[in-house]
Formats: sequence, structure tokens, C-alpha cells
Amino acid sequence: MTLSATGTYRIAAVPGDGIGKETVAAARKVLDVVAQNEGFTLNWIEYPWGCDYYFETGRMMPVDGITKLAESDAILLGAVGRADVPDHVSLWGLLIPIRRSFDQYVSLRPARLLPGIESPLVPSREALDVSVQAGVLNLLDELQVRLNLAYVFIAHDLSVVRHISHEVAVMYLGRIVEQVTTDKLYENPLHPYTKALISAVPVPDPRIERSRQRILLEGDLPSPLNLPAGCSFKSRCWKSTELCDTLPLLTAHDDHFVACHHPENA
Repeated sequence: MTLSATGTYRIAAVPGDGIGKETVAAARKVLDVVAQNEGFTLNWIEYPWGCDYYFETGRMMPVDGITKLAESDAILLGAVGRADVPDHVSLWGLLIPIRRSFDQYVSLRPARLLPGIESPLVPSREALDVSVQAGVLNLLDELQVRLNLAYVFIAHDLSVVRHISHEVAVMYLGRIVEQVTTDKLYENPLHPYTKALISAVPVPDPRIERSRQRILLEGDLPSPLNLPAGCSFKSRCWKSTELCDTLPLLTAHDDHFVACHHPENA
């Protein structure tokens, strides 16, 4: 959307889930100030779609959701997903249809190429499907060897993290809760949050996948703007005790660092 000095623009707001509701509300305040200062008007239409909507209706958004969004000049989308809703439901029910319908492809990245290096993302305007994602990861591996690069790689997909990383720092609400080499993290996660994350990663062997137990986190996710005293994970942790009211420090167990009063297998 290109803004002119004057005019009225219809903006669809989809706060989604968790902190998305807070961040979208905050972003709207900022954008309203920008509009006031620059002389244009924003008309907000909020759609309460997401995991709460899914539990009420069985869908992440209504059948005509994309049509409704297409009537707007722009979309402000918050966070999508919740621990008690499978990723394939939240992603394919809301996030991916929006990205694909409105050409919100990931191929704008990387924003800057290293000299003499070609990227499979630059000439393509297609969605970042599995095959393209694999090509990007292989390119990063190749560049690391050829140019002796070091990466700080931020991701939510733990299977990708395992493929590309030598050492992993797991963060929860802005704090590092565990840090160790990649192999040790997947073989022996010490923090309960890490253990829950790894339990959600699909296993390609269907026999193992059917028999293994996924850890579903319960309890409320604290606001990152108002973290509780002590361990920020205690409201969702099955091992929480009164000791967790004090902030756990990142402590070494051999060369395995974890911030937890009750680490697993330590």
C-alpha cells in the first residue's frame, strides 16, 4: 500500500493469539499517531480470528475470510498459534492462506547479498516451500564453509535449527533458559521448556511418531511487558515449586548451561 498525503485507508487488523493482541493494539496506537501527523485517516476493521475462534467454530477464520481481508487496503497481522492447537491447524488455517493470497512471500530475504554470491530467493517470487527452504539452508551451509562465516540464526523450527546450528541458545520471553551444543540439546534437554519444544518436533518414522508422547503446556503465557517475579516459565511448568519464585540463573552442568531450579536429567 502506498500512502498519499491525504486520504482514507481501510486497514484489517487480525490480532490473532497470545501477545499478538497486545502488539497489534500497541501498533495501532503508533499508526494512528503517524496518520494524524501525516494528514491521512485509518479506518480499522478488527477480525477476532485465531485459536479462540477455532475453538468456537472449528476454523481459524471463516470461509470468506480471505475475501473480507481483500476488501482492505492493508492487513495488520499479530501472532498466530497456541500450545493447545496443533501447528498445522493454526498455520494452514490462517497464517499461510493470508501470506499466499496477498503475495506475502518470504523471498524478499536476504535483503543484501554478499559479493559474488547467488541466492535462490532473489529471482523467485514463489512462496518459500520446503524445496526452496532446503535450498536456502544448503546455501547457508556452503557459504559458511567457503567464506568462513559465523551466523546468529533465529528460528522457531527446531528441525531447521538442528540442521544448521553448532550451538543453540533456547529463549523464553526474552531470556536464555538453556545453551549447549546442538547434539547435546537434542539428546538431553535440561530445561522443561526445551523438553516440551523438542517433544513437538515430528519424527519421520511413523512407528516412533505414534508411540511417543508430546508435552502440551498448560497455564497462561505471561505478558513480556509484565514478567512475573522469578522464573517466567513457572506458570506453565509441571515442575514448578515455591523455589521458582526466585529468578534462576544460567548455571553450568559440565558444559551444559540451564536456567532452572529443577532441571531435567541433571
